[in-house]
Amino acid sequence: MSTPRATAGLPHGRLQPSLWASLLGWYSRVWKAQEDVVSCIHLSLELWTDKFFCRAQSLLLACMLLLLVGWKAWQRGQQCLLTQLQQSWRELQRRLATVLLLLQTCYWRLESLGTPITWVPAYCITRLTCLTTWLLQAAFEHALQVASRALEGGLEPPAALVPEPHVHGKAATAAVSAQGLE
Repeated sequence: MSTPRATAGLPHGRLQPSLWASLLGWYSRVWKAQEDVVSCIHLSLELWTDKFFCRAQSLLLACMLLLLVGWKAWQRGQQCLLTQLQQSWRELQRRLATVLLLLQTCYWRLESLGTPITWVPAYCITRLTCLTTWLLQAAFEHALQVASRALEGGLEPPAALVPEPHVHGKAATAAVSAQGLE
């Protein structure tokens, strides 16, 4: 407490200069502390804002890198799939060509086997027809010779050379053999 004597010379409501100086000192210190706190808060706010944007940029960069990696993996997958499809298509073409070649070989072998099977009977039938016509022609010429000899000799032609409408099969064979035309 201050003594009344120390404050007696001052007018009421006025402070002493030393007190005034100490109050001004305290005020400047409080002001400085307030500025420090505000600048610290401001720096802290700037720091937190910078940290936030740095983290946001890092997160955005990480997302972009993940998207890039995913896109590259998708492209690689498409390329591998396309390569596998091309390889499987080539393999399928190779197999189809092999199957087609086997089918052609089988067809050629069947054709080469079928040709004798179909042409040999036709050849046999043709040969038999030719031989039959040759034998018929020879028999006709022989009958003409026999008939011409019989007419030259004044004899009547043999009955076997005159056609009989009722003679068929075994009777015709017997008649021809009886005349000695065999």
